[in-house]
Amino acid sequence: MTRRADPYDAFARVYDAWQAGFSKPFSEAIFPFYEREILARGAPDRSLADLACGTGIFLDRWRKRHPDWRLTGTDQSTAMLAVARRRMRGTPPVRLLAQSLPETALPAPIGVLVCVFDSINHILRPAELRRTFRAAHRALLPGGLFLFDVTDERSFPGFFRGTWTVETETLHVTATAECARDRMAGVIHFTVFDRQGSLWRRNNFDVHERNWPAAELRASLEAAGFTVLRTRRVQPYPPEEADPPRPLWIARR
Repeated sequence: MTRRADPYDAFARVYDAWQAGFSKPFSEAIFPFYEREILARGAPDRSLADLACGTGIFLDRWRKRHPDWRLTGTDQSTAMLAVARRRMRGTPPVRLLAQSLPETALPAPIGVLVCVFDSINHILRPAELRRTFRAAHRALLPGGLFLFDVTDERSFPGFFRGTWTVETETLHVTATAECARDRMAGVIHFTVFDRQGSLWRRNNFDVHERNWPAAELRASLEAAGFTVLRTRRVQPYPPEEADPPRPLWIARR
């Protein structure tokens, strides 16, 4: 079977520059909410893995604030991981692995798993969601924490509507979002122009996401063996940036 092209392979080259067009990269903006929950609830080991880590923004922030933790990142896009490897040069070292979410298999059990920036919404089929949660459960030590944020049934229809643009001196990104009639699926059409010397290069790609209702997320987590500790709505950005509040899920193995 031919593997579907990963849009983030095309996005990797300009991803950090795109995020720099906001007041903060999303993973930095939401970082304090994750950090507060992890430190308040405790973990069985000072080890953390970021599933779908992208270019490593969250991991880099964590290692700078908690240099005594053992860190791992996974992502199915080798292009995104290449950017993360450049970011992670130096000490302490960070292990980076090419894995999709349902195929998560860490070398050793870990204390905390995070999955940031609605990466769970990129899972499009219920069977893959269940596989992802079972894999996350296997990857954790007993008592380990699993945290992730999603765009949910309250914010999904509004998020997948309209067009927004990020522009810098060397980058222009236009994103047009569409929501399916049943409000269960959405797609973002990206058009990217980035400047290479005196020339501009254009790239088009689509990112598909699924609206996972809270009841289905909870049922899938519990079926995998997790206990849901809490869901809380967080607002990473100031209201004027129009990013809707989203639930942060906290579960324990």
